[in-house]
Amino acid sequence: MSDKQLRLLCLATVSGLTSLSKTSIYCIQDFPKPIKIQGVGASAQSGARWVESEVYAWINSRIQLRDNNPAPPPAQQKANALELVS
Repeated sequence: MSDKQLRLLCLATVSGLTSLSKTSIYCIQDFPKPIKIQGVGASAQSGARWVESEVYAWINSRIQLRDNNPAPPPAQQKANALELVS
């Protein structure tokens, strides 16, 4: 494994990369699960961390999902909206 696969990211970094809130990160079913970190000593930090490669894989899966299911053209979106109102 390369160093990049082993890099752990804090919540603030994951939130910045994904533009998701803390609640969303924990509630999205297919989002990568965090690793619990227990700090030792006064200066050590505890909390959750995410594997960087897993976060990027999740982002890429969202891009593929978007690309495989493109939005209809704007005219079709407007027609669909009108059908819902009718």
